[in-house]
Amino acid sequence: TIVRINLEPGVHHMDMEAEIVDEKRVIIRPVPGAPGDVILSSTSGRPLLRVAFPAARVYVENITFLCNSSVMAANDLKQRCVWVTEGCLRLRACKISSDSGIGVCVLRTGMVRCEGCDLSDCGFVGVASAQGGRAEVVEGCTVLRNRHFGVLATDVGSSTLIMDSELSDSGTYGVGVG
Repeated sequence: TIVRINLEPGVHHMDMEAEIVDEKRVIIRPVPGAPGDVILSSTSGRPLLRVAFPAARVYVENITFLCNSSVMAANDLKQRCVWVTEGCLRLRACKISSDSGIGVCVLRTGMVRCEGCDLSDCGFVGVASAQGGRAEVVEGCTVLRNRHFGVLATDVGSSTLIMDSELSDSGTYGVGVG
């Protein structure tokens, strides 16, 4: 089954995360030809998107994800803007920022591929892979001004591929392993 979600331009405030928890192929993008940006925003501390099924395949293009939370403490590692625990997520030309946490987090058997994305201004890390998760930051991504790490792989089972992308101005390290 393919589910196509075309979002109207504007700021869409979300109180809960959108979860993909079954075997679907999902495409999320702006309405074709519509002027203006699509911004998904969370001010509640909840993530905006979660992929959590082994056979799920999700493609997101030209969407801005903003997690700005006044209810979370600075550096709260649990705040994730976008996360994948199982299945595959492909982000193309998206902007992702989480002011007090992680922009994109991939865990367990999850896989995320960021192509031409801006993963910047996160309170902890732009892209994190942990507990066996796999992240790819490729094809012109910018990973800038994250408070601690631009990209982080936390354990031996996790992996991150970085290719043809810019990482700079992170507070601690551009890339962290371990």
